[in-house]
Amino acid sequence: MDFSSKPDDRLGWVAATTHICQRWRTTALSTPCLWTRLHSDMAPAWDAFLERSGSAPISIDGQLDMRNVLFAPDLVPSIHLHQ
Repeated sequence: MDFSSKPDDRLGWVAATTHICQRWRTTALSTPCLWTRLHSDMAPAWDAFLERSGSAPISIDGQLDMRNVLFAPDLVPSIHLHQ
């Protein structure tokens, strides 16, 4: 996975992996470890990542600020439910 400095680049692997064919999509979506590393710039995608990561441990990198909170007002409850 590429977790470069640009938010769009951090999520580029998602489309590259899940849009190849149905088999790759199904495999990627059902592999929790692919969805466990979050970055603060990826706030709009957090709910999907948390859901797809299942019960696997997650890692959140970056800095949280008001922009992140506005994009994901349910972040804390989502993380709590992930436990």
